[in-house]
Formats: sequence, C-alpha cells, structure tokens
Amino acid sequence: MGSIQILSREFYRLAAREGSFVAVMFFPLLLWRRLCAVNRRPQQERDPSGGVFDAHYGVATGGVIPATRLDVSQRIWIHSFGYQGVVPDELEALWPSLDIDYPKTVFIDFGAGKGRALMLAAKRPFKGVIGVEITPELCVTAKANLKVFEGHNDCCAPAEVLCSDASSYELPSDPLVLFLYNPFGTPVMEQVTANLSGSLRLYPRRAVVIYIRPELAELWDLMPEFSLVSSGARLRIYDNRSQLESSMPTELM
Repeated sequence: MGSIQILSREFYRLAAREGSFVAVMFFPLLLWRRLCAVNRRPQQERDPSGGVFDAHYGVATGGVIPATRLDVSQRIWIHSFGYQGVVPDELEALWPSLDIDYPKTVFIDFGAGKGRALMLAAKRPFKGVIGVEITPELCVTAKANLKVFEGHNDCCAPAEVLCSDASSYELPSDPLVLFLYNPFGTPVMEQVTANLSGSLRLYPRRAVVIYIRPELAELWDLMPEFSLVSSGARLRIYDNRSQLESSMPTELM
C-alpha cells in the first residue's frame, strides 16, 4: 500500500473515531508521521509488507492480526502478541552470516502464523522446516500457503505446520535454527527456553536462535548455553557454537 493510501486510511479512521474537525486539525501531524516513516525505512526492506513476496508465489501471508482477534481462548491470547509476517528481505539477509550446515539442520518457527518465514526457510536446503502455531485458523492458512509454495522451483526443503502449543512442543534431536518473531509473552517464552535447555543437555548439538523484535531478550541473555552474536533494537541472534566447541569434538556438532 502506498503512502497516500495509508495516509488517507489513517485520516478516515481518525475522522470516524474523533470527528471530521479533529481529523482536519491533526492532518499535518499525520502527514509528518508518514513522511518520517518513509524516510526511516531501511534500504534493505524493499518489500516491508510482503506484498511482492505474496504476489510472486501466489500466497497470502500479509496483514496484522491483534491477539484479541486470534481464534484461541483468552488463556492463550493473553500471552500472545498477535500476527504479523516477517519482512522477507530482513530474514533473507541473515542466512550468509549464520554458517549453517543446512542438510543436517532443522528450522523451527515458533508462532508460525501464515507461514511466511517457513517459506523463506524452505528456499534453503534445510533437512526440515517446521512451523509451530497454536491458532487453528492460522494453521489452516499456513498449510494452504505451503502447498502452493511447494509447487515453485524455489522450494528446497520439506516443510510442515503443527497446530500445537510452543510451550509443550518437543524439539527434534537435530541441529536447530529457531526463529521467533515476537510470538508470545513471558510464561510461554520461559517454558520454551527451559525446554530448549533440557533438549540441549540431552542431545548436545548446534543451535542458532533468530529473535526479531526481541521484547523478551533478557530471557535468552540469561541462558548459559548461548552467546549473543548479533544485537540491535530489532534483532538478536544467539548461537551455542562456542560453548559446544569447548565441550565436545567438532565432528559431533
């Protein structure tokens, strides 16, 4: 959606909520905010809404869904941050720096939503790509999107969606790349990190964590198994390679 359409939408929303007079009074502020947003947009985010990605593959991963509109019980949505797909270029730009042994590694997206990150990961030759999503409606959408995506030549890895609670998901014993796009709140994240710690003790292997919009970064910062290898306001990447290398032979990683 272009800047003019977004500005128009914001204006009419404000008018409907506060009245036309207030909307006209605040129009200069709306215009200024829109100009600032355009100027702040990082150059690498050429497709921030994912619209180009969706059009290219014939899928539907766009939109923002607040937690209160998710098709789950209040017990669940109260710990959820809702749905928004990752910026395609944001994830694509990370792969070269991660040094992943793709054929041995499983990619897991906690809070897979409509499956955009799964499809981006499936473009790489991972051993497997798994989405863990608790919302039935989003699971159905993600599965439909993956089915369409699998018909494209860009698909290199088998991908699946599990309609499951991330806090009770049992991690595979393979090397891992875990992806989180600010999916849920503290109670669920605490359980996810505890499950990961237990799994790494039981099956020592490489694990990389990609955490976008890291609102609960402190939980990962406290994990002794990991080192913080990339840090920013919007992204944190954790890797246990150095800890693993100090405790086991490289050929077992």
